[in-house]
Formats: sequence, structure tokens, C-alpha cells
Amino acid sequence: MKLWQGAALAALFVLLSGSIFLLSRPPVGEAIVLLPPPTESLFVVDISGAVASPGLYTLPKNCRLFQAVEAAGGLLDTADRERLNLASQLVDGSKVYVPFQNDEGSTSFAEPFDVPEKSAGQPSFMPGSGLININTASQAELETLPSIGPSTASKIIDYRQEHGPFQNIDALLDVPGIGPVTLDKIRDLISLVD
Repeated sequence: MKLWQGAALAALFVLLSGSIFLLSRPPVGEAIVLLPPPTESLFVVDISGAVASPGLYTLPKNCRLFQAVEAAGGLLDTADRERLNLASQLVDGSKVYVPFQNDEGSTSFAEPFDVPEKSAGQPSFMPGSGLININTASQAELETLPSIGPSTASKIIDYRQEHGPFQNIDALLDVPGIGPVTLDKIRDLISLVD
């Protein structure tokens, strides 16, 4: 056997021995564990009125009124779009009423089933009355008003807590973010008493 053949054979033996050694070693480190994808938090909303398919819908947490309307097949042609705040945020267990154009005095209603009650035992907004009492309305109730989003609703509540109940509707002009145009949009949808 020639010298170069012996060297090649030795190199081949070392290479095979090293490969066997590497392949037979136990793995180093920890196994990768695949977790299931996170499940999205969901809640249920009851929507009725001027929508294509009224009923109960399961929606993602922190959804907006427009998403509930879309889930219910969209607004009917007879829906009164002007009395809706489609950007208002819903909570689990909300009951949403989308008003028809010919509904006298009613407005959209988006409120959890456990509506906070006043001393007289009546919620601050009753779907049949159509008016939201600005002295007792919750954040969600205020957000159902046109042009009143979460920030403005919060400012109304803060103002009410700091200064006491509103004495007249025009006192809303003292709340930061509410001007004459906004007040005109909501004037017929609010009250000081039930």
C-alpha cells in the first residue's frame, strides 16, 4: 500500500468515526414546545331594531357598535343613522337597539344588562322613553349619543361629579369638547329627568 493510500484511508476512518460520534450523542439544549395560538376574548351582544338580522352575536372583546351592526347584516334602509354613534364601544352583555326613522323619541340603546339603577329603582335610560338622563347616564349610555365618544362621555361624567347635576341642557356647553353643534345634535335625545 502506498503512503498516500494509507493517509486517505486514515482520513476516511477519522471522518467516519467523527460522524458516528456526532450522530450518536444525545441532543443538547431544550426541546422547542409549540403552544396553541392565543384564543381571542369574546363576548355576546343582543342587537335589535333596524338591522337586517336582529339577534345575539358573539364578537371580539372591545368591539364597536359598527361591528355589531355589521354582524347583524347591516342597517336597514329605514334605520335612523343620525341617532347612532357607530364608534361607541360595547361591553359584554350589551343590549343594542337601532332606531327606525319613524321611531318617535327613541334613540339607540347600547347598555349592559346590569344597568346601574337610580334611587327610584329605574335605570337612567329606558329604551321606551327614548331620552338619556344626562344627570344619571353611564359612560356607555352617553356614548350612544351622536358625536359623543368615550372621551367626551368621560368628560360629561367628570364634570357632573365635580359640579353636581346639570341644571339645564345648555349647561353641557361648559363641558370641554361640547360645542353648540354637538349640543344641537343631542338636544332632542337627552333630558334632565326620566
